[in-house]
Amino acid sequence: MKTILKEGKVKPFNPTIIEGLPGLGSVGKIAASYLISQLKAKKIEELYSPHF
Repeated sequence: MKTILKEGKVKPFNPTIIEGLPGLGSVGKIAASYLISQLKAKKIEELYSPHF
């Protein structure tokens, strides 16, 4: 089962995915959060799955 949450209708120009997967010490999530804040990124979509 997966859940996709859309944040409105946006047509991004040259989009980039920032992905922070769970792991040891939550390093992936911490690094992704840092990049998002530094780049002042805007969330377009969120994907959730209990399988990862």
